[in-house]
Amino acid sequence: MKKYEYLTKYFDVGIINNNINDEKYKDIILNNLNDLGNNGWELVTCTPISSHAGTFVFIAFFKREK
Repeated sequence: MKKYEYLTKYFDVGIINNNINDEKYKDIILNNLNDLGNNGWELVTCTPISSHAGTFVFIAFFKREK
């Protein structure tokens, strides 16, 4: 039987209206995702979590086989 381990990662994108289309934020997130993928982590799902003062945090769930 396969066994898995799991990881959660939070991505703070700041004020969503100002930063969501900012290439710097996109590059940071993509670099993080690619690094995790290169280490065997598979993205299962990602969802936004609203925070205070109009800022947003995304939580991503990953898994990899042990």
